[in-house]
Amino acid sequence: MKPLSPKKAKFVELLSGGLSNEQAGKKLGISRATAWRWANEPEIKARLSELHQERLKRAHGRLLSATETAIETLERLCHHKSGYVAVQAARSILDLVLKLHEHLELKERLEAIEKRLKELEGEGHVKKKA
Repeated sequence: MKPLSPKKAKFVELLSGGLSNEQAGKKLGISRATAWRWANEPEIKARLSELHQERLKRAHGRLLSATETAIETLERLCHHKSGYVAVQAARSILDLVLKLHEHLELKERLEAIEKRLKELEGEGHVKKKA
């Protein structure tokens, strides 16, 4: 992918920061029509997608690093002198455990399906995607 012009790179930066096409265009002094045209260019879309993926990866890393502290906090709150706080913490833990269990179960099932699909492809029962 060829590099974006400085103005288009700034446009992408503004969009990734949450501005609308119109708002970003206005900040850069370009027309509304140009802003919409730029926003639909494959290079702009690809770069914006890359920036979003980078942000998601950073956020994911931060959330993972805070997991132990969050669990410890909930565990501590389960023993809080306020019954309400303790119950809410316990409910949170149970809810999160159930969601994690569902996620892991779905992951296992999907992996089994993918494995079986590869077996079927190898046997010639299913055509591979081009």
